[in-house]
Amino acid sequence: VFCCLFVRGRTMSLSSASAFEDDNFDPKKWINAQLRPSKSNPELTGQTLQSLIVQLQSTYSVEKEKLETQSNQVVTMIPRSLRDVDRMRRESGKLIESLVTFENKIRSMESATLDTIKTLGQLDKLKGRIENSSRSLEEADQLLKMISDNEESSDVETISSQIHKMRSSLLVVGSLPQFKDSQSRISRLQNKLESLVFPRLLAALSSRNIEESRYCHKLFQEMGREQEMKAYYFRHQQKAVDEMWRSLLSSSSSSPSPSPSASDQNLPATVHQRFVAFYEQVLSTTTSESAFASQVFENHHQLIEEMVQHLLTTYCAPLSSQIDLLSSQKGLKVSILIGLYDVCLNFVSQIVGILGPSNKSTAQVVSKALEPFQKVQSLFSSLQHSEILAIVHGLKKAGSRDVQGQILSMGEGCGRVLLGCQGAVENCKRLTHFLEIDSLLPLVDDVLASYLAEISSFVTLLRSLSGLSPLAPSPSPADKSKAKPKQDWTLIQNALQLLQKTSSISQSVSNFDRSVRGKVESQLRELLGMKESDRPDPISSLISSTLLARSPSKALSLHKLWRDLSEVGSRPMSRAMAGVGEVNGEVASVAFDTMFHMIRDRLQDYPLQKAQWESEARLESVSGAELPSFSVSPSPLISAVGEHLMTLAQQLEPFASPSSLPLPLSSSSSLFDPSASDLDDLGPSSSSSSSSSSSS
Repeated sequence: VFCCLFVRGRTMSLSSASAFEDDNFDPKKWINAQLRPSKSNPELTGQTLQSLIVQLQSTYSVEKEKLETQSNQVVTMIPRSLRDVDRMRRESGKLIESLVTFENKIRSMESATLDTIKTLGQLDKLKGRIENSSRSLEEADQLLKMISDNEESSDVETISSQIHKMRSSLLVVGSLPQFKDSQSRISRLQNKLESLVFPRLLAALSSRNIEESRYCHKLFQEMGREQEMKAYYFRHQQKAVDEMWRSLLSSSSSSPSPSPSASDQNLPATVHQRFVAFYEQVLSTTTSESAFASQVFENHHQLIEEMVQHLLTTYCAPLSSQIDLLSSQKGLKVSILIGLYDVCLNFVSQIVGILGPSNKSTAQVVSKALEPFQKVQSLFSSLQHSEILAIVHGLKKAGSRDVQGQILSMGEGCGRVLLGCQGAVENCKRLTHFLEIDSLLPLVDDVLASYLAEISSFVTLLRSLSGLSPLAPSPSPADKSKAKPKQDWTLIQNALQLLQKTSSISQSVSNFDRSVRGKVESQLRELLGMKESDRPDPISSLISSTLLARSPSKALSLHKLWRDLSEVGSRPMSRAMAGVGEVNGEVASVAFDTMFHMIRDRLQDYPLQKAQWESEARLESVSGAELPSFSVSPSPLISAVGEHLMTLAQQLEPFASPSSLPLPLSSSSSLFDPSASDLDDLGPSSSSSSSSSSSS
């Protein structure tokens, strides 16, 4: 439907078709809206519709004519546009050809220009070489004349400038036969100039004259002997250190000592004083010369590092001899060596702060500073082992002779040994930075195992003193006829006290083993760079890396130790822990046998008593008399067993706390020998007494 009514009863205006241009236009909705009845035109007539249709048709005709006119114009313009496009295409092709030709010309011009520039550069180099050769030949012509003239001259400035020129000329013509002896003549001139400048240099260094020192340094540079200048400078700074060292040695040798032993006692303090004075002198020299050298030398930082390295290298042997002299003393404490090493570490810390951040030169200075302690660090394990053995020998000498005194002092002695072992681990960190821990741990383990073996020997002695046989053999018939000795309750108390002490020792050794494992594993991870420290110390890291670089095999050994400790169930004190287990078993066995060996001896007579009861029962059955079901008199054997058990309970009462006897006695040997007695055949009276005694 193309008929659209705008307002019913009004004149329609169809001159505009804008209402139909909407993409979402719905004819049905629009027509229904227009044909809806209104108040002005309630009814729709046919005349109105006819008029609207006519107007629509006329509007349609007008729009159609406009569309046809525009279409004709477009059709007329298309050929013209095509001709224009074709003309532009031809013109653009010609332009592209022109541009390509122009580009080729430019490229050829650039190539020719580059070749020209390259040729000019080669010609310039050739010109420079010709000029240098000409100048060198001119200087070479005058070289012999300058040498002969300067050999008679004493002017420092003239000799220096001419030596510089002759050295430059000799670099070019030195291979010619006629100039073979020129180098020796120049060397003579250099020696002459050096002898003239040397007194001025020493005077300038002594008076701290900056300008004169710069001038002397310039002269040494011009004659090509800057290394000799450094050597003079280093020897001049070494004089103060030499004088200080000689004064220390002379003062210690001139001071009288009342006896040789007194001099040996004063030796550690004397050596310590020498180390402190030496390092303080080096630090003082470095601090003062840093400011002076910065105004004289160009690369003053490197010069100061070389000076410190020179002083440390020169005094490495004297310091090492002092440490060897101290190490040769009997009974030397490792703590004395650690005191000297702490002085050295303090010096390293301060010298690194003066020299600046860590670099290769600083690492070399640190290596030279630690070199005097290299020998004593490698011998640390043996020295520390001797010190721990001295503690053990001291405990043997101071030990009590009686059994009870030895038991009471056993815990204290083990504590002192463990403290010595713990101190050894700490000393290893302080003196060797844990580099010798791989050789120290087996020695510490050996000391603890030997000490526990001595405790095991004491337990064996206690068993023999208690009259206990390790295998508990059956008594002979002759022994059975002997009177039974009374129980010695002192032996039981000693056994229980020994059980307490060994339990405490076992716990202490176990704690020490766990502590050493955790600490060594953590320190090795930091040392080998497998873990970053919570509080990184650059100086400590520098020292550790320097020591590891000195011995690559040591790094492999420490890495193997760390892998072993990282395994589950590994123990650094493996022999000691095995000895602890053996001692615990032996002590528990001794305590058990000591408490019950009297009962066992008494019950060995039970078969004879049983045979006597059976014979009495047969006689009574023959006589026909009716007897009661209990014995007329108490059995001495059962009474003795009951009395022992009741007294044993009283003896165990002081040790009844859970912490007193942590080791179970059930792990000991059996109380009775099955081959010697059989309690299943006890009679009524005997079983009654036995049950009473067992309950007690």
